[in-house]
Amino acid sequence: RRKGLNVPKSFNDMFLFNSCVMGYEDSEWMDLILDQFDAIASNVDQLHRLQEECDVLSLVLTKYMNKITYSEFKVVLLATLRSLVKDWNSGMDVAWNWFWDRLEQMLVDRKTLLYYQKKLQATYTSLDEKTF
Repeated sequence: RRKGLNVPKSFNDMFLFNSCVMGYEDSEWMDLILDQFDAIASNVDQLHRLQEECDVLSLVLTKYMNKITYSEFKVVLLATLRSLVKDWNSGMDVAWNWFWDRLEQMLVDRKTLLYYQKKLQATYTSLDEKTF
């Protein structure tokens, strides 16, 4: 009976499995974050590059601005890591929670900037020379 059971072994596969089990299978925005997560996590020690990755991700996520609940991604992320890392411990838990909280703040900050940028651009394009 257990021989036919295929447990995901890669991070992406396990993440997708966990997101389905937790009821997030229709959260397209999670897939977008997942697609860029390796580049983000790989550049955690290079703040400038990390900010660039967050900028790109923010642009990609703009069409989902009101549908994103970052805490849902965090829950799936931590469940995935706990499933895959054999010697998971509380120190790792603290580190990954800290990392995600910082990353989430960077994304929220950029989402706010993008919102205001769109508003400013709409206002600017509606102005004519007589306004000045």
